Amino acid sequence: MSNVNGRYTYDDFSIHTTRVIKGRKQALADAYSRRLKAKHTLYCITGEELIKSYKPFVPLLRTSIQDGGSSKIITNIEKDSIQAVNQLIEAGAEIRHIDKHMLRRCVVYDNSIAYFSIVEEPLITGEAIENVEETEGQDLWISSVEAAVIESARERFLSDWERAIPSVDRINELEKGKPIEITRVIRNINEAVEIYKSLIDTANSEILYLLPSARALIRIKSATILHSLLDSATARGVKVSVLCPIDSENLHIIEQIRKTKNIELRSYEPTTSKLLITDREHVLTAELRKNTTYNIHEALGLTTYSNSRPTVQSYITLFESLWKQKQLYEQQQQLYDELEESHNQLELANEEVKLHSKMQNEFINVAAHELFTPLQPILSLSDILRHETTGPEQHELGNVIFRNAKRLQRLAENILDVTKIEGGTLYLHKERFNIIDLVSDVLKDYNTELTKEHKDYNVIFSFRPDEKLILVEADKNRIKQVIYNILCNAIKFTKNVHELVVSITVQKINNDEVIISIKDNGIGIELQILPKLFTKFSSKSFSGTGLGLYISRIIIEAHGGKIWAKNNSDTKGATFTFTLPISQHRCMIE
Repeated sequence: MSNVNGRYTYDDFSIHTTRVIKGRKQALADAYSRRLKAKHTLYCITGEELIKSYKPFVPLLRTSIQDGGSSKIITNIEKDSIQAVNQLIEAGAEIRHIDKHMLRRCVVYDNSIAYFSIVEEPLITGEAIENVEETEGQDLWISSVEAAVIESARERFLSDWERAIPSVDRINELEKGKPIEITRVIRNINEAVEIYKSLIDTANSEILYLLPSARALIRIKSATILHSLLDSATARGVKVSVLCPIDSENLHIIEQIRKTKNIELRSYEPTTSKLLITDREHVLTAELRKNTTYNIHEALGLTTYSNSRPTVQSYITLFESLWKQKQLYEQQQQLYDELEESHNQLELANEEVKLHSKMQNEFINVAAHELFTPLQPILSLSDILRHETTGPEQHELGNVIFRNAKRLQRLAENILDVTKIEGGTLYLHKERFNIIDLVSDVLKDYNTELTKEHKDYNVIFSFRPDEKLILVEADKNRIKQVIYNILCNAIKFTKNVHELVVSITVQKINNDEVIISIKDNGIGIELQILPKLFTKFSSKSFSGTGLGLYISRIIIEAHGGKIWAKNNSDTKGATFTFTLPISQHRCMIE
């Protein structure tokens, strides 16, 4: 190359197939010289370079266009480059816009030579030069006259040209604030990967990221995309949300991500597509072509890019729906784990309670049995004492001993019954008998006992059955125990009653069941105790433990009957009622 009359001319490039050009001044001089003879030119340069160096080329461009030539320019059009762009368009150039981070700087003249940028040095000043002698900068370029290299450069340029935005649309966007919305399918995998990387590198506020498989995470780490993602979160404060399948292969990377600030990651099921949304303005989707590979270029399939608001918003809605779904699942799983832990703790506590209850029942059982050992001689000797003594004082003392020994015996029997009930070992020994006769026998025995023990008031029993024979199949001794417990309860509630009247009725209903009612004229049942009258230890009487009626309920229910009580509405006192089936097949209290 030589300077002839102030103009640079091309000497003989053909002798150098490929060469390195050092310095922007030399590169621009070469380009200017080639432009003098070239008819068709392709430029891919930054907006800053365009502003700096466009003026010397405008007259050459006009001349070339007039001679039937053409010039295509790809650059990043910004507000400060609009003037230069318009002048070049006026001179006949076709110009399109592409984002700066997606520019692949090159120049192609006809089919004879191609230039590629190796190192881009910052511009020294932003003012436009009038001639190439004013050029500054030390960037490096490579030029080649190899046909294959030139063809590759042309194809790459034309690929970028197809996806670039017409200058009129970009200028309209800058001047009127009207965004350019595009949706395009990217078939070139290399281009798809570059866009993929650039979207993450240029994200400013938010990244929503759905990875299709566990191995996809390993692939983006190998392609340094993961590094860019982590850098976006830590260095630029970008909020990153990631949905990704997790397995043993990528677990170490997952742990690294979860330790990084501004990144939240949730496990998700494998899918067939990748989704990347940046700043709620750009969306990139890619099909998963091959998951077995660790190479991202081999894994990516058909890729689509869009900045169309409806399209981006639809993908945002999809991602947020999946995100909330996983969030809800994680919350439910956490709640389930907490409930399971609580359940386990309750089971342990329950086992401890059962153990303590078992120990308590065993102790009570032993204690009750131990009570019978001294009680039997006390009862026998006190009975002999009260019958053989002649003096009234000694006779009364014998009665007191015998009566309290009897009470202690009933208490021990009740305690044993309760332990049998709770241990499931209280069996029924059924037989067929006449319930009328049983009630009569109980009343006679009880009346005899009352005559001996209670002399300060009268007890009148009224029992006039309508039938003489009503057969039931039941445990005779247990039913006798129930009637005895109810009668004892009536006697306990006799405060301020000098004459207790107890009426008993027995009725057969439809040959299915027998109803036995025991009505007294005592003080009745307190309302606060009535709902829990048949529960264990429920008693407000002057004496007693509250076990008799509880045991009575268990016995009756074991026979398939019911038992209840109510205060009399017409007179004082209360009425206890229980039913027994005519035939019943249960044999054990559960």
